[in-house]
Amino acid sequence: MSAALLLASTSTAAPAPTAKTPATTSANPAEPDPALRSNGTAAPLVTADGSALTSPASHIYLVDYDTGAVLANKAGDMKMYPSSMTKMMTLYIVFERLK
Repeated sequence: MSAALLLASTSTAAPAPTAKTPATTSANPAEPDPALRSNGTAAPLVTADGSALTSPASHIYLVDYDTGAVLANKAGDMKMYPSSMTKMMTLYIVFERLK
């Protein structure tokens, strides 16, 4: 089983999940968001139905826990400060448990 750690920062909240609709297939699938395209270290992410994954997050760094492979990297090498004490404490606990 594969697990991943995702650290992301976003200025807008994600919409609440909605009921699933049947996936439609297209001869020309949508191009992935240019900000999420491979930078040489990670492949573009796609959802289970094959559509491109997009995110309003300014930073993304997604790593496969088992292999260490970088799955997504969007400004992952830039310094980013959490915007609240709750986020800082969450990160503190996560990294303490990873030791």
